[in-house]
Order: sequence, then C-alpha cells, then structure tokens
Amino acid sequence: MNRESPTEADRRLFKYYFKRLNCSYIVLLITISLSIPIVADARVAGGSNLGSGSYPNHRCHKPTKPAKPDSLNNQWRVPRWEIAAYNESVLGYNAKLKVYNDCMTRYVENANNDIERIRQKAEKARSEAD
Repeated sequence: MNRESPTEADRRLFKYYFKRLNCSYIVLLITISLSIPIVADARVAGGSNLGSGSYPNHRCHKPTKPAKPDSLNNQWRVPRWEIAAYNESVLGYNAKLKVYNDCMTRYVENANNDIERIRQKAEKARSEAD
C-alpha cells in the first residue's frame, strides 16, 4: 500500500486552509473598503442631500395663504384698514413663498447633483466591468 505520511497530509491540509483563509481575508478587506464612504466625485459641483440611511425629505416650510376677510366680498362697504391689513398679509405671504420656492429649488438642485453622482459611479463600475 502506498500511503502518505501524516506529516505530508497535514501539510496539504494546511495549504488548503491557508489559501481559503487568505481568500476570506481578501474578501473581507474588499468588503470593508467598499463600505467606507468616499468623498463625492469632483466632477459634480454643488450641494448634496445624501446622508446615511434613506434619501431625506425636504425641510422647506410652505406658507399658508392669508385668509381673505369676509368683508372683502361685500363690494359696497369695505373698511380701508381691513384692505390695508389684508394687503400687508399678502405681502408677507409673498415673501415667505419666495423663501419656500428658493428652498425647494435648492433641494431639487441638490437631488439632481446626487443623481448625477450616482450615474457617474454606475458608469465607472460598468466601464471597470467591461
């Protein structure tokens, strides 16, 4: 019978597990390195909404329209002070609406920047795969 000595069998077993262990460490290192967030790609300028977790909702506060006084429906007798007060509230509403629109515009621009960053990462991954 041609049987291997226990030491040579042990050596082969050691080599087998050592190779598997090295592969496991390499896979682990690659996984860890891919999970570390990378600074945003320099080709896309502008802000971002990306954070950890799900994509954030906007934090813009939409103003409510001022209530139109009932006396303004009566065309014959409308006190001037009531018209002036309503006009002031409309001016305030318009100013708040501009702030809201600017906030929403900034949110949408940041979202578009994030979309572009994601597209660039996907294209880079596709070109690396090819």
